[in-house]
Amino acid sequence: MDGKSIVNLTPHDIVVAPDGTDRPRHTFKPAGPPLRCVNAVPDVLSSVHLEGGVTAQVVSEPRYTGLDGGELPTGDVAVLVSMEVARYLVSTDGRAQYPQAPALILTPDSSPEGAVRDARGQIVAVKRLCLWRRK
Repeated sequence: MDGKSIVNLTPHDIVVAPDGTDRPRHTFKPAGPPLRCVNAVPDVLSSVHLEGGVTAQVVSEPRYTGLDGGELPTGDVAVLVSMEVARYLVSTDGRAQYPQAPALILTPDSSPEGAVRDARGQIVAVKRLCLWRRK
């Protein structure tokens, strides 16, 4: 993957700090409008009553029907996207709907081992990127 252009299609700066410190680090700036999953209207399964008189609907898991926002680049590039966008792109539906999507799909590793957090617990960088394969 060395030498490949990586295009950040998230709404955030993605900071990679391999050893978890300030140096060395690399920041991927957003390349334009972010890609987001389009969700089918979920089924309302039930509701839950919370403190303060708040009632929240409990709905079915997301069923993505496509992507919205930015455009997928073509050519010999890698894309840096959210985990949900990556999950959709490698799914059967995503492969059928976006056959020309780049083969290299990357996400920030925000796992406990991969995330770098500040004193408040906010993720400020990741130590590595995850590769998603389109089968």
